[in-house]
Amino acid sequence: MPDINPRQPSYLILGAGLAGLSLADALLRQGVCSPIVIADARDSFGNDRTWGFWDVYPHPYRSLVTRRWQHWSFASREASYLQSSTVTPYCYLPADRFYEDALTRVHAAPNCTLLLGTTIGRVVEEAIR
Repeated sequence: MPDINPRQPSYLILGAGLAGLSLADALLRQGVCSPIVIADARDSFGNDRTWGFWDVYPHPYRSLVTRRWQHWSFASREASYLQSSTVTPYCYLPADRFYEDALTRVHAAPNCTLLLGTTIGRVVEEAIR
């Protein structure tokens, strides 16, 4: 665990999934030099999930997307619909590609600590005196 200076802002990120790692990655890309600690109960990373999303806003993970759909359909008992969009395709991002990319920067950052196999039972914020 890194030494934390109470006068310097620091970050504790609970969870090393897409949200936690992309937050840590965004902080590093913004040049944050304060301590960043990421804690997760998992012991390792694998291709344990996929993420699907509409590619609406620019993001640093576009090159990791393995599939894009510009046409899609959905159906109910009453009707079926075919839609398309060349501007905002639906994207498929496998976890292993994201983890490898984000963890490369996390492991290289001297101010970032990844604590795997760590369960956080309670977080208490206290005022600095």
